[in-house]
Amino acid sequence: MKQNVVIKNILLFSLFLLFVLGGLGTNIFLARVVGLILSFIFLFYAYFIDRKLFFPKGFLVYLLFLLLFAFSVVWSFDKQISFEILLLFISGGVFWLAIYNLQDKLNKELRLLLIGTAIVFAALFFLYLLGVNFTLYPGSLFLPISSFNNHNHIGDLWALVFVLLAYQYAIKKQKINKSMVILSFFLIAISFSRSAYIAVLGGIFYLFKKKGLLKKYEQIFSILLIVFIAFFTIGSLFKSTLGSRPYFVQAILGAIDHPFGVGVGSFDIISSNTKYHLFGMSQFSYLTHNVFLEFISGMGILGLSFIAWIIYALVSFNKSNKGKNILFQAIFLTLTINFFFDATYFIPTMTYLWFIFLGLAQEKK
Repeated sequence: MKQNVVIKNILLFSLFLLFVLGGLGTNIFLARVVGLILSFIFLFYAYFIDRKLFFPKGFLVYLLFLLLFAFSVVWSFDKQISFEILLLFISGGVFWLAIYNLQDKLNKELRLLLIGTAIVFAALFFLYLLGVNFTLYPGSLFLPISSFNNHNHIGDLWALVFVLLAYQYAIKKQKINKSMVILSFFLIAISFSRSAYIAVLGGIFYLFKKKGLLKKYEQIFSILLIVFIAFFTIGSLFKSTLGSRPYFVQAILGAIDHPFGVGVGSFDIISSNTKYHLFGMSQFSYLTHNVFLEFISGMGILGLSFIAWIIYALVSFNKSNKGKNILFQAIFLTLTINFFFDATYFIPTMTYLWFIFLGLAQEKK
């Protein structure tokens, strides 16, 4: 028994280090390789505990997606980046399977791991504000994504913590640390991440709606709605609202011309083509800033398998009414909404959190 506790703690600490490594923005390939290895170690541990594995709903659909993804690497314009992203989503799927089987044993620890990871990046963010010189990396969870300093992914990460705090207050009736509430609110606000504002509202709305508490907390939710709309408006003063996502149109038009895609991670081939620059929107990006369009542009019609999997996973939530799953459903939904409007889905830490919380969100059969 004591040996199992030691092994579990080592695995959790290793996962914590992976979360930190995967959010720094440097050595992303290393984070993906380490994530792949660690995901299989977690899977072996899950099998070692019960000597059997249960498969979550939608897992076969996901395996089909991975198979089609692997095929699409063959004709990718950038086979190396497509292969690296394939490794990321293989490890994500393995984490999903492992955590699904371990959810009764790790759900409390993984909440603490989320908070601990968020605190580490908050500390790095404050060091940046104090003038510590960091090299800017778009895949960082604590640095601006560009020299314009008008968007920081720290808010996307802390949106998950804010949803967790809302759950503890409204659903579990637990006392919450006021300093954590203030800190999360501040970091989400100062990030100027409009995707974080939308995502956190979506996650909290799901919590209240699922538990039938919208009327009870109508005033609180209305205040949050007004505040985050104000943040969204202020954030939009520093960048275009409608014109900030021309990549959506570019991805759709590009998919029409490339029915089997250009390869996941090769969106720059489409974005740099002036043929898809409608209405003068000529902004260029390496990513679509929408996880669904990312796979549609990368895999073409084969990318529909990814959308089918997401829908299958979300529908499975409707059949689960256990209180312990609702928080993780809300966090998974928060991340999904964030991935719909931002490019955080290829940041290893965010990807791993997405799959891990899906493993906790689905009711274990």
